[in-house]
Amino acid sequence: GVILEYYQREVFGNTKEVTTQLVTIGSLRNLLLMVLMVPLNMIYSKVGPKPLLVMSVIMSTGGIILMSNATKLWHLYLFYSVFTGCGASMFQLTVFRVLPQWFDEKRRSTAFGIFFSSTGIGGFIVPFVTTTIESNMDGVWIFRILAITTFALGSFSCVVITGERQSTEQPGGSRKDIKKSVDFSIIKAKNMLLWSIATLIQSSVQGMPNYFLPSYAKFIGLEQWQANMTTAALLGMTIPGAILAGVIADYIGNLNTLISFTTMAALATSVIWILSHNFQTLMAYCAVYGLFANVMLTLNAPVLISIVGLERYPSAISLVLLTNLLSAFGSPLASCIEGVSRIEPYLSYKIIISTGFIASLIIQVVVRIRKEKMLFVKV
Repeated sequence: GVILEYYQREVFGNTKEVTTQLVTIGSLRNLLLMVLMVPLNMIYSKVGPKPLLVMSVIMSTGGIILMSNATKLWHLYLFYSVFTGCGASMFQLTVFRVLPQWFDEKRRSTAFGIFFSSTGIGGFIVPFVTTTIESNMDGVWIFRILAITTFALGSFSCVVITGERQSTEQPGGSRKDIKKSVDFSIIKAKNMLLWSIATLIQSSVQGMPNYFLPSYAKFIGLEQWQANMTTAALLGMTIPGAILAGVIADYIGNLNTLISFTTMAALATSVIWILSHNFQTLMAYCAVYGLFANVMLTLNAPVLISIVGLERYPSAISLVLLTNLLSAFGSPLASCIEGVSRIEPYLSYKIIISTGFIASLIIQVVVRIRKEKMLFVKV
């Protein structure tokens, strides 16, 4: 988003080729984040959360510091994609494993909502920080300040996040414990297979606006501060959106909430964004999309637990992450389609995102009907 847009604007130039490269850099980071979670899931069963959290802080902080000296695209591939991708993977896997054990079914979705709202807090603050720093200091200080913040918050997490409360699995687990985290026989369950497909489709498209909004804002003639504001609005609205999704899911059911929020995200992209040609309408799109679009990220784990149970959840999350590897190619593929498209600029992005949400929505409805045909039932 904003960080990669800074390199496009200040270092490498605003061309389609550079845009494609930067989108690929961001997607590669997401790919590594998911790829590494499968082996990290097994490592977690052996060593527990603390070692992974410590390495997460080291990799993430080091990557951001090294990014401050990046002058070539391969620097970003290494420091942003690899270093920060590895760090994020370690941290997110730890949270995926720890949270379900500490919160029962009545409050589990709310707990995940609060956690994933923190990603929006960072995204909301960063655009304002970058704008302020650029106007008063050298751009390199953007990364130094982000590195200091990452180290401080990561170190705090290392202290407060502890092992699993309800699990009998302890660090140094047996081969049997580790095998439970990679038991892919659960794919035989039809609901599990359908859910893996739904998460793959929605994960492929839900993050696309983060990459393309800054350049789209410039395309429709907005100033830099306005472009930053649109990104801040989108990411800022994910904060109440994630919490709201979690709280509502604990009352009306995870699948019911997911279907409702996915419907709103699809409508936002297919109606509001297509009609957004000025600052006001684009801000409206960002607010609505940000509020509803990240629901899959928030409720994925609670839905998995409802499908396979808590005992088989480690294997289920490994399977979903493995199948979702293809989602990392969503943004680069969309960028390539846009590059050869002869229709209105950025319209192909809007069509791809809308179609992805609608396709995922259809599968979600199928899974919901398979679990419970009654309409007004918590599912």
